[in-house]
Amino acid sequence: MKMIKPNVLIIADKEDAKHLDVNKQSNHWNIFWKIIDYNRLHKSVNELQSKIKEHNIDFILYSKNDQVVKKMSIGPVTKRLEIGYSSFSGINGKYRIEEMKNCFEDFIRGDNKLDFDIPLSKERILETDNKGTFSLVFDTEQLGGVRYGLPRIFELLNKYDVQATFFVTNLMKKVYSNIVEEIHAQGHEIGLHGRWHEYLSTYSEKEQSKLIKEMIADFGYPVHGANFIGRMNKDTVYALIENGINYFVFPLINYYRFFCYPKLPTNPFLVSSENGDIWMVPICVETYGSPWFSIENMIDSAFRESLKSNKHITILCHPFRDGNEQHIAVTEKLLRYLVLEKEAKQIVIKDLPLSHERHVEVNEMDKTTPKIRLSELIPRTKQDYMGIIPEDLMMIYRLIKRGHIIW
Repeated sequence: MKMIKPNVLIIADKEDAKHLDVNKQSNHWNIFWKIIDYNRLHKSVNELQSKIKEHNIDFILYSKNDQVVKKMSIGPVTKRLEIGYSSFSGINGKYRIEEMKNCFEDFIRGDNKLDFDIPLSKERILETDNKGTFSLVFDTEQLGGVRYGLPRIFELLNKYDVQATFFVTNLMKKVYSNIVEEIHAQGHEIGLHGRWHEYLSTYSEKEQSKLIKEMIADFGYPVHGANFIGRMNKDTVYALIENGINYFVFPLINYYRFFCYPKLPTNPFLVSSENGDIWMVPICVETYGSPWFSIENMIDSAFRESLKSNKHITILCHPFRDGNEQHIAVTEKLLRYLVLEKEAKQIVIKDLPLSHERHVEVNEMDKTTPKIRLSELIPRTKQDYMGIIPEDLMMIYRLIKRGHIIW
């Protein structure tokens, strides 16, 4: 994708800025800076909005994410700003400063090539049986996740002979020019994740169609699917169909709710419009922000529900989180559990066998997320009972964290 030199607002924590050359410019980006105390990040949205408007900013770039020191959540800020984002944060606490500096230099230079030094995977033949299948998804939009997380993830996927689907922003390809080629060479599927994780819902249908066409052309490999969760609308669906995309993913995640896992459906919907059809593939499990006992229980609950339909679940991961030193052991535990203990077979989403038993029109997509009735919150399975105390304590913790209450 030929990018006109975008305007980028770097939002740097004041401690991080001491390690960065804030006067550095780039041949690829028009760079503007906002240096703040990240403890005030959530109270600085109005200031950031003014800066974004003043300089016609295309996307923002954070100096740290919520995986390292202070662990300040950047997602709610980005959502309020409704703007594309990435981060050059380090992902491993002990080495985060050095990693941050390296990722910042990568961003300034652009067109870097990474040597993952991992043997290319052998061709896999999908074997299906009555024990079910799974798809692993990796949302790939942060520089540290690519440079430091992906090598560990590729190594584990090769070790357990698993192909995955990587939704990659075009920004990652601009910074690391061989990333799409490397993912493809490893035998994995590549999908769309936005130019720079922007909110497509802020564009018209015509503009979205043009942007999606450019995203596909930039990759240079066949693209079948997209992940624009939280950043799309009905116009996006029309734009995806117009560009020949076969599916997009949406969240039906089995997060614990008061006394049980919600038993959400796992099979895809066929969405029809006057211009064609496209599949909605549900994300059943997400690893982000969850300890292993939650992930394991979500998997078991989702697999139990999948036995009523397609015997398949889809699991969402993130390289900057699931590939860092703190969580890589859990990522291996996840793969071991799926492949060796559950004896489920891996399959990338584009190869998922699809049936037409669930069908909706574009205007009915909201109906695909079922309303949970009070009677359905009664614990019924072993996983439900096991989760009552730890999951509810986790829910309280998340509410406190989301409110940024410091005791």
